[in-house]
Amino acid sequence: MNTENLIKWISTTDGRLNRFGFIIILIINIIWWIIVSYLWSILFDPNSMRFETYNFFLKVPFIAFILIASVNRFHDMNKSGWFVLLQLLPIINLWILLWLIMWKWTKWKNLYGEQLEIK
Repeated sequence: MNTENLIKWISTTDGRLNRFGFIIILIINIIWWIIVSYLWSILFDPNSMRFETYNFFLKVPFIAFILIASVNRFHDMNKSGWFVLLQLLPIINLWILLWLIMWKWTKWKNLYGEQLEIK
C-alpha cells in the first residue's frame, strides 16, 4: 500500500477511499482500540470513575479517525460526507457500516475526484 495515500486518507476529508482502504483503516483502528483498552485497564482500576473519564477521552481520536475514513468512503460512493452523521445513531450505525464495507465504489472520476491508487 502506498504510504503517501494512506496518510492522505487519514488526514483529510477531501478525496476518496475505496472499500479495501476503508477495511484496512477499520482493522487498524480496531487493533489499536483493543491494545489501548487493554493497557488502560492494566494501569487503572476499571471500576473507577477516573478510568471511565480517561477512557472516554482516549477513545475520541479513534472515533474521529473512523468518521474521517467514513467521509472519504462516502465520497468514493459519490455521496455527501454528511451521511457520516447517520453513524452517530444507534442501530442505524451498524447498517451504515455494512453499507460502507459492501457497496461498490464509482470507478470513474466523480464529484470528489479521482480514485486513489492502491499498490
